Amino acid sequence: MRIFLRKIDYVELQKDWFSFHRPIKRCLSVYFARRRSSKERNTITENPPHYGSIETGEPERAPLKGANRPILYNCRLNYTLLDGGSRPLFDEYLEMLIQYGFITMFVPAFPIAPLFALFNNMFELRTDAKKFLRLMRRPIIKREKGIGIWYGILSVVSSLAIRTNACLIAFTSEFLERMNYVFYYSPNRNLDGYVDFSLSYMNVSRFTLNAKDEALLGNSTYCRYRDFREPPTAADPYAYTPVYWHNLAVKFAFVFIFENVAIALCALIAKCIPDMPESLIIISRHEARVINELLLQSELSDSKEEKTEGPPTQQPPIGFACVDEIKPREHSYVGIGFLQSE
Repeated sequence: MRIFLRKIDYVELQKDWFSFHRPIKRCLSVYFARRRSSKERNTITENPPHYGSIETGEPERAPLKGANRPILYNCRLNYTLLDGGSRPLFDEYLEMLIQYGFITMFVPAFPIAPLFALFNNMFELRTDAKKFLRLMRRPIIKREKGIGIWYGILSVVSSLAIRTNACLIAFTSEFLERMNYVFYYSPNRNLDGYVDFSLSYMNVSRFTLNAKDEALLGNSTYCRYRDFREPPTAADPYAYTPVYWHNLAVKFAFVFIFENVAIALCALIAKCIPDMPESLIIISRHEARVINELLLQSELSDSKEEKTEGPPTQQPPIGFACVDEIKPREHSYVGIGFLQSE
């Protein structure tokens, strides 16, 4: 029981101490905050900003740094920086577009180009940040929904890159010709004999050779070159063989299939990863519905007020008396009666 009472006394004492300590802490914090603000105010009054003088040639001077620097001094300092013009980001977008075009269109010719582009962009990210923050004026703020026309240009470059890559793979490499040989012409389903299969014959006796070429050829009558043509002894010498047309058909089929598959994959990825999150789309639709309901309610309330007030009364024109009652009067003219109003 004594232990329990001691615990109660300790808790009550602790509550009293905290209740006594909080007002003191609050007063001290207010006192030091006021003292700090008075020191800053005295510093500004004792050492006011000087914006220079043309006559004496004295440069500008700011008394403080950071948030305490006067706004006018920051504006004047910003005016001395380089002017970015009305389109300060045009060159940056153009540079990124050219880099994107080279990387996407000709990546089969230089596969490690994206890696070098990544290193370049990591370095350029910091240099551009320093340029825009310290060397150029602050641009004028303007709200935009996206990157504007650059999005359409990037879409066109992407579609061209798909076709360019397909043509590079099909017409500048032996990949399809090797695959065609393996699946259609090789008896063992491998590349054995592909070099001899891909070389054609040419009769060198029809050319005038110098001593160096004769020494190089020796007694050879034919030479081999890489192409799919008929031999000189054929009925139509040096004409394209059926293998050439077969390879050409395979190349065009590959370009067609590659293009459609790539476009379908791009559309699928764009569908799976929308530009706006689904939650944001729902919120925007809800806002549009609420705005439409408010507009309808305002129109209905205006129409009800017009009905309760009644139609507007028309005042008679100046110089004419108002006729309260129209009394018909019958006249006869050539046996015909008609009504005439006064």
